[in-house]
Amino acid sequence: MPGERASINLKRPDAEIEIGGEQFALRQFSSVAWRREQYTAVNQEAYRLYKQLSQDFADLTYGTIPLLPLMQRHLTETFVAAFTQVAALQAFLADVRPTTILAADEQTAVFTHIAAQRVPYNPTIQIVRKQRPFISAKRIAESIVRNILYLPRIRHLRTQKPPIPAPSPTRPRLLFHPYYPNHLPSFLPLIEKLKANGRFDIWVSGADTNTLRQGDIDPTPLAALNIPYLPFETAVSWPNLLRSMARATRLAATMGKALRRNGRWQTLSLDQPLRPLAKMALVDLLETRLPKILLYLDLADALYQTLRPDLVIVTDETLPILGRVTVRTAQKRRIPTLTLQHGLLLDDPMYFGPTVADRFAVWGTFSHDFLVANGCPPQKLALVGSSRFSLPDASLAPLDLCAQLNLPDTTRVILFTSQPGGRDVSPQANLATFTALATAVNQLPHCHLLVKPHPAQTDSELDTWRQASPAASVTFQRNLPLHAAMRGAAVNVTVFSTTGLEALWLDCPLLTINLTDRPDLIPYAASGAAVAAYTAEEVLPALRQALDPAYQQARAEARRRFVESYLGMQDGRSLDRLVTLVEEMVS
Repeated sequence: MPGERASINLKRPDAEIEIGGEQFALRQFSSVAWRREQYTAVNQEAYRLYKQLSQDFADLTYGTIPLLPLMQRHLTETFVAAFTQVAALQAFLADVRPTTILAADEQTAVFTHIAAQRVPYNPTIQIVRKQRPFISAKRIAESIVRNILYLPRIRHLRTQKPPIPAPSPTRPRLLFHPYYPNHLPSFLPLIEKLKANGRFDIWVSGADTNTLRQGDIDPTPLAALNIPYLPFETAVSWPNLLRSMARATRLAATMGKALRRNGRWQTLSLDQPLRPLAKMALVDLLETRLPKILLYLDLADALYQTLRPDLVIVTDETLPILGRVTVRTAQKRRIPTLTLQHGLLLDDPMYFGPTVADRFAVWGTFSHDFLVANGCPPQKLALVGSSRFSLPDASLAPLDLCAQLNLPDTTRVILFTSQPGGRDVSPQANLATFTALATAVNQLPHCHLLVKPHPAQTDSELDTWRQASPAASVTFQRNLPLHAAMRGAAVNVTVFSTTGLEALWLDCPLLTINLTDRPDLIPYAASGAAVAAYTAEEVLPALRQALDPAYQQARAEARRRFVESYLGMQDGRSLDRLVTLVEEMVS
């Protein structure tokens, strides 16, 4: 193939390549093992580029608040996707070395140019279709329109806003921010404990807007505690909202003019080949994210000006925009901030850098050591354990899955807690995982596969799964008491889900199946706490191993160590330590 002319289109689902009239997928030019080896290097390069941009564009601020750190996840995700394709292009170019490359668009050309320099060799790269203008007024207008669509909801809230209770002049005021529906259950044990304490005024303000795809937050549990739930827009006025949108338009235009100046990019610390890539990412930030960020900043500022809390408490500040927005806005008003760990911190700099909040309450030593290794000052961290997973309920009876599914009593039920096809597990890998597991279960006597789909999994994806394995002994159930079902299952199976940690916490056998292009995101198997399969052929022997009672018992100590490292001390006192931390921060 050397010397051939190649056409590349990275926008196609399989990153399509055409050589001599024949079609190839980009992934065909590298192995799964090679792609897994590249994963860590790709993430580290993406995070380095994000940090460089944050330094070089530190002057992109809204008042005193720097804008790029609010977008850490979005920028690094963009860079991870870019460098993943660059690495795959590198493998292709090293193998084929075409003399001429027809790039479908400017982005494909940029990625191909970076990959060619790393091979290294110098092909002729031609762009088939030119990129849209650097700053697209249409895209900015679309973002503004999306914000304007919130106006009817704000108008509705202006007439039906919940009353803000008058705070006590002596009690400290605590403001909790659950910005996803699944955050409120994480807060509730602490809220209940603080409410029973009687020393605090407690408010909960959710990002109860249509900006969140996950839907609105259900405040019903708070009503039982007589704790007011205040929508995020509670303190905003109609004129201020319109002014915020106008500011977004002006600031985006001003930033666009500055970024169009070639002189600015020539003085950056970035390597020359990476500048076009970084430029594209910032364009996306300006066109699709900035108006929303500025709206959130104004909503948060109005809320804090009205409530004047003594402590703002959030969860996982890096992942959603709102986490960083609330923390930065509170700090601008000199309000102390506390982040509570909500889920596992993955050993992946795309997700977590140094915490922005004043304190971060972490579960176990793994999270503590990981954050310190990624630049977080140790004095910011408080090792408190997990209030959600503090001590398993010894009275929790295993669910009789055979009776639930009308199966013979001798049936061994394998519980698969699945994940939605997406970034962490592609739809193709997801389907391959289910098919391999269903096939393995079907080959074992007296076994049945029970799938508890992830809440975000669509019915269409599950229909595809059913069609892929019609003869298998499989049942799908969305509504299932998870912990009781885990205790009733012979083996629990997952890919990367934190349900694997819950299974280990309950001292249940765990099998992980990783048929993706990336290494395990959570080292269940590497720690010795779980059995693992990394190819479809390995699933059946791994499942046999996981079903062996002697093998399960041999891993009991590894399960205990893993739980203690990730969830912290299992002494039932996590809530007490959290309350002490809150009292220290407001004293």
